[in-house]
Amino acid sequence: MPPRNRPRSRTFLARGLPPIALAALGVASGQVGPAVAAPPPAPDPSNPFDGVPSVSLSAPATVFLGQGFTFTVTFDNTSATDTGYGPFVDLIFPVNGADGAAGTDTPDGIDFTGATYLGAAITAVERTFPDAGAGTGCVSHPYARDTTGAFVQVCGTAGDKLVVLQLPFGSFTPTQPAAVVTVGATMSGLADGGTPLTLRARGGFRFGNTPLDDWCCDPVILLPTSNDGSGWPNDTVTPVLLTIDKAYSGPENETASGPNFPRQYTITV
Repeated sequence: MPPRNRPRSRTFLARGLPPIALAALGVASGQVGPAVAAPPPAPDPSNPFDGVPSVSLSAPATVFLGQGFTFTVTFDNTSATDTGYGPFVDLIFPVNGADGAAGTDTPDGIDFTGATYLGAAITAVERTFPDAGAGTGCVSHPYARDTTGAFVQVCGTAGDKLVVLQLPFGSFTPTQPAAVVTVGATMSGLADGGTPLTLRARGGFRFGNTPLDDWCCDPVILLPTSNDGSGWPNDTVTPVLLTIDKAYSGPENETASGPNFPRQYTITV
């Protein structure tokens, strides 16, 4: 029988291409292979943040010892043109009061009790600062990551509290009305009367300038950027034991002096 024809191996050459182009096509030693994809570009570390999360606080000037009270946090995007995604508010509560770090004395400051927006409760995450030495410590932020994927560390006096409020919006545009959040708190019955206590707040966009959770390339936006409360918008509340008001009860809110003009005042305690 005549010998069978065996399949022949064929070599295809990319004629006219320079060696660099042949290498890009996977051509080596006369063989053609699949092209190798180039590695993805490194993220641009200079990616600017455009949304501007701005907050302001409005708290009562005085609160009675042992009483609950509310204050407001106003959140706005003050950018001229750009939307921010995943808005939240950071708050630092002076739980320790005027007597220093937890463990050195009984906490006698202000503690968090809840938060609402337009009457509906909003999600709040509470983290108490530990004592990592020298009466201070850090906690992991529940939402904010750095460009390595690690959660941002927020630091404060041991025993004080970081409270993060997740606002009920997927995004916040510059033309959107400012959101006013009502925050509930309680003043310790052991607070030092007459010593102001400071509440601090800042704003953030957890997803940055896009709706994607791409922290590597579109970093979280935090303003102010400090992570220890320094430079954050703040307001003070002074604990008081009692207040005394004196009100004139006479006509026309004025009077002549002398024994012929007896007048009365109302004292309210």
